[in-house]
Amino acid sequence: MEEAKYLLSKYRIRPRRRLGQNFCVDSSLLHRLVDYCNIGKDDIVLEVGAGLGFLTSLLVDRAREVLAVEVDPSLVEVLKERFSNRSNVRIILGDVLCLPSLVFHKVVANPPYTISSQLLRNLLGWKFDCAVLSLQREFSEKLTAREGEKEYSPISVLARYRGKVKVLEHVPPNIFYPAPKVESTVIRIIPQPPPFHVRDEEVFQGLVRSLFTQRHRKTRNALQLFLREKAGARKGEMIALLEAFPHLEKRVVDLEPHNFGDLANVAVDLVHGKRIEYGGLVFYVYPEVYEPSDDSFLLARHLDLRPGQKVLDMGTGCGLLGILSASRGARVTAVDSNPFAVECSKLNARVNGLSERFEGRVSDLFRELGEERFDLIIFNPPYLPEEKGEVTGGWLEKAWQGGPSGTEVVERFLKEVRNHVQYDGQVMMVLSSLSSREKTIEGLRAQGFDVTVLAKEKLDFEELIALRARISQI
Repeated sequence: MEEAKYLLSKYRIRPRRRLGQNFCVDSSLLHRLVDYCNIGKDDIVLEVGAGLGFLTSLLVDRAREVLAVEVDPSLVEVLKERFSNRSNVRIILGDVLCLPSLVFHKVVANPPYTISSQLLRNLLGWKFDCAVLSLQREFSEKLTAREGEKEYSPISVLARYRGKVKVLEHVPPNIFYPAPKVESTVIRIIPQPPPFHVRDEEVFQGLVRSLFTQRHRKTRNALQLFLREKAGARKGEMIALLEAFPHLEKRVVDLEPHNFGDLANVAVDLVHGKRIEYGGLVFYVYPEVYEPSDDSFLLARHLDLRPGQKVLDMGTGCGLLGILSASRGARVTAVDSNPFAVECSKLNARVNGLSERFEGRVSDLFRELGEERFDLIIFNPPYLPEEKGEVTGGWLEKAWQGGPSGTEVVERFLKEVRNHVQYDGQVMMVLSSLSSREKTIEGLRAQGFDVTVLAKEKLDFEELIALRARISQI
C-alpha cells in the first residue's frame, strides 16, 4: 500500500475510475496468482493491465518473457522506469482488446473490471494453456452459472463451450487501492476441446446473444426475432421455419450449452443463405444450393402442365420449378444428388404450404426412382466442363459442372429419360449456347421425342433456349 501511494505521488498519477484502476496491494495474493498458473521458465505470459508493476515484478522472475499491456500512458512510463534493466519484459502501450494478435502461453492478470466481459469473450477465442484472473465476483458468477440460474448468460454458455472455469478463491475489496465497492474472485481457465459440434461459431454466438435478450420466453418465441433479423424471415413463414428446430418448448434460460449448438446448427443455412420471391412464392436458398438464375426463370415462365399431373423436378435445387408446379395443382417428386438441396426444397414446400403435393428425394438422376413414370419431367442440367486436373468442388460447384466435357450428365439423363415418361408425357429443358445444345436435341430425337424450342433469351456471354420434348406418336 505504501509503495503504491509513493509511486502514484512520485509520478503524479491519480487512479481513474473510468479505466478501472484499482491496484492490487496484497503481495501474498500476487504470489498465489503466479503459483495458480504454475509459471515456468519456458512460459510467455500476458499480463493485462500491468498498472504499477507489482504483479509484473513477480512474473519476470519466473517466466521466459512477460507481455505487460497497459492502456494508460502515465503508467507505462512507471513500468518502463521500473523494468529498464530487465530484458524479458515487453511493455506494450495500448488497449488489449484492440491490439494485433499476440503469442503467449499463459495469462496472469488483475484486469480492469470495466473490460471484463469483452476481455473474456476475446480470451476464450485465443490460444493459450492457462489463465488466472481476478474478476468482479458478480461477473465470475456469470462465468460459472448453470442453466436455470439467475446469473446464467451468454458468457456462461461461451465459457463452457471453450474451456473449464474454476473458482479458486474470493478476495475482499481492501486488498486493492483504491478499494472497489465490490468483492472479487480469482478464477482459472483451462481451454478444452469443445464438448459439442458447432457448424459456424459466429452464428452460434450471435444466436446465444439474441436468445438471451428474451431469456424467460420459450425458445419457439425467442427464435423468431433472430430469424427476422438474420434470415429476413416474415411472420407468415415462421411456423414452417421453426419446424426444423429442436428444443422449442424449453425456456431460453433452461437451455443447456449444447442445446444452443443444436439450434445454431439448424440456423446456419438460413443465416448464410438467401430469401427470394418469385411468382408469389417464397424460397430460401441455402449456401450450398444453386440459386435460381436466368435459366431457371426462363423455364419457369414456360411451364406447361395441368392440375393433377405427376411431375418430376430433376436437379431441383431450392425447389423453384417443382414448387411452382405444385402450386398449379401438380403432384411433384423433386430429386437432387445434393442432400442440402433436397432439404432446402422441402423447407420451401412447407413455407409455401405445398408439402402435401411435394416430395423431395436424394437421387443421382433416376437412380432412386425405380420404374416410376411422369407426365412431365423438368430439367435444368449442369453443363459447364470441368477443367483438366480440377478437383471437384463442393455441392454448389456440382450444380453447374456437367462432367469433363460438360455433357456427361445430360448424356446419362438422355439414356434413361424415355423409361420414365408417360406415353403422352413431355420433357422440358433449358439449354445454353455454352453447351452442346444441338447434340442434346439430337439425343432427344434419337430417343423418340419431337422437340420444340419454346423460347430463346440472349445474355451477356450465352444464349439460353427453353425446349419441350414429346414422345413421337409415329
